[in-house]
Amino acid sequence: MSSDKSPFSPPSGLTNISSNGTQQFMLQSNDMQLLQAYLNVGIDVPTTIEELEQQTYMKKIGSDYNDLLTAYKSVKEHCNNFRTKTLKEIVSCASNVYHYGNDASFLMEKVTEIINKWDIEKEPQKKIVEIVDEMIKTVESYAREASDVKDKIAQFHVDTSKDKKKLDSIHKKHLDELEKKNNEIKILKEKINDTQKEIDKYNSVNFLEKSILLVLDTKDSIAIFIFGDDEMKKNKAGQLRSDHELLHHYGELKDMLRSASDALASDMKLVIEIKAIDTSLKEILPKINKAIEALGRIESAWGALADNLKNIRSTLQNRVIDASTFIKSLGVELAIKKWKETSKLADDYRKSAYAEKVPLDKFIQETA
Repeated sequence: MSSDKSPFSPPSGLTNISSNGTQQFMLQSNDMQLLQAYLNVGIDVPTTIEELEQQTYMKKIGSDYNDLLTAYKSVKEHCNNFRTKTLKEIVSCASNVYHYGNDASFLMEKVTEIINKWDIEKEPQKKIVEIVDEMIKTVESYAREASDVKDKIAQFHVDTSKDKKKLDSIHKKHLDELEKKNNEIKILKEKINDTQKEIDKYNSVNFLEKSILLVLDTKDSIAIFIFGDDEMKKNKAGQLRSDHELLHHYGELKDMLRSASDALASDMKLVIEIKAIDTSLKEILPKINKAIEALGRIESAWGALADNLKNIRSTLQNRVIDASTFIKSLGVELAIKKWKETSKLADDYRKSAYAEKVPLDKFIQETA
């Protein structure tokens, strides 16, 4: 047996090398943090008219966005379920490594004690087999747990893919509608510009407004304060009424633009959120795959360790061998040291497993 290896030691699949070159627990990765950030985004999507109005400042939405809200309910349900259940099970897989590191160290220390007292210990070989049996049962249960969690993450990938596919068409529909509204506002602005040109044919808007006020303040709606003979009064009053109608139309258009611009501001906020959610759904799927891969490696690591332990047990059950010499060759002391190191890495992950809430815009930046 190599001096730097032991079949009792933690398999390499439980840890990896971080970006700064240090050893870290397999789940201690930026991908896992971004996965949690997406969960927070998904949990916060609006699912009621009131929430959508609050987030976008839109008014009187009605049933126009029912399809969007229904799709968001699915996203929220999947993210909330993953956040409250599956994520805890992922962290539990790290806890298994932490606890096994402590328990295995204790059991292997017992093995060391048996080796040191081999000549006076009653049935030392049998006792070590019993210890190895206990370790195998624990390791196999941890492998099954990692496999179950991996399957749940895979299901989340399926659910998220379906959410994305559904929202792709719904988002396109509403983005097209919002773009149409934007074009309508452009047309409205053109009408206002045309009306402004008509108004500019006269001296100034201010003069016309002042004249109209004089007319409207006159009981007979005739500019008796500023005009002379009857014919002039008649012509000027008629023109002022025409100018008043033009200005009134101009005012109506400006009011329409003001209202439309307010609506556009809300629409644009919705557009930003829709595109951000589209991006997050697109970017998160590879991160989910990374989580599946990480749990798969943890499952495989436990499986490899179980195989190592079974081989040790099988060898010990062969009474032809020199059991004492065989056990001494397994590097128990080295394994104890390695498990303590791995246990600490798993514990470090557990302590920081739950990422802080990340705003949607920051999430998009970090996944880009």
